[in-house]
Amino acid sequence: MLALNKHEVFPGVHYRDNTEYTMYRDAHGTCPEAARASAEIISLPLHLRMSKADVELVADLVRRYVR
Repeated sequence: MLALNKHEVFPGVHYRDNTEYTMYRDAHGTCPEAARASAEIISLPLHLRMSKADVELVADLVRRYVR
């Protein structure tokens, strides 16, 4: 996410593991798949005003930094 931010592309956190919230903290570690998803999955920018060039920029940056 930080690498994309340097290019003024701002993805969001797609899913937050419930055990990261205070009220469920006592269950931390009970759902490792949820923790993994929370750490790895992001939401890429997506809105109606994105141009084809915007989409291509995001895709190029993701390909560059995922490698």
